[in-house]
Amino acid sequence: MPYRDSDQAKAFRKKYNIRTREKYQEYRAKRHEEYAHHYRNNAWKRRGIVLPNGAYFTIRDYDLFLEAQNNKCAVCRIDRKNVKTNFAVDHDHKTGIARGLLCSLCNRFLVFILDNHYNLVPKALTYLRIHNKNVPERIEAT
Repeated sequence: MPYRDSDQAKAFRKKYNIRTREKYQEYRAKRHEEYAHHYRNNAWKRRGIVLPNGAYFTIRDYDLFLEAQNNKCAVCRIDRKNVKTNFAVDHDHKTGIARGLLCSLCNRFLVFILDNHYNLVPKALTYLRIHNKNVPERIEAT
């Protein structure tokens, strides 16, 4: 700021401050857009999940479950590295006790089955056996 005249110096500072403020606001807006999904998806890590029984399921609990499951979904055994979203905390809706961590597909499947559609599973298997000869008569747990 090589101005000796105070009016020129004030004008320069005013212009500089406006330009800097605009750049900062653009930077903040860009960062907000880039990281809004991250902030939303990881909010539970900061405060924990409140289960129906009122207990908190914290990031430490999540990590313990994940370690016990070898970083895999409790149902389909897909590795955590191969999915884009965090595993869901599967819990008993009556007691609130956590049962394990599930990928989103298995979690949605279990919710569908447990919401009084469990009688559809044998019917769906029969349908598949009729239309596809590759469905085994008995499905073994892996």
